[in-house]
Amino acid sequence: MEKRKRVLIVAAEFPPFKTIGRIRTLKLCQHLLEWGWSPLVLTVSASAEGPYDELTLAEIPSGLPVYRAHWPQPENQVIRLA
Repeated sequence: MEKRKRVLIVAAEFPPFKTIGRIRTLKLCQHLLEWGWSPLVLTVSASAEGPYDELTLAEIPSGLPVYRAHWPQPENQVIRLA
């Protein structure tokens, strides 16, 4: 049995954010799964700013590992320093 190839997808736009870019990333993950790859997604945490819609979480394929990391908002840091 051939071992599945793994790939890391780093994307700022991924559910629960309701942006057009999330569709491209989701479709890529779906196709990679169909083609025998094992994608892993690294994206921003839901606490980051942006158009948020919890219903988009249902779009994520089951079994797709998604890791969320803190995304510092640089513009907020500049304002705080000023």
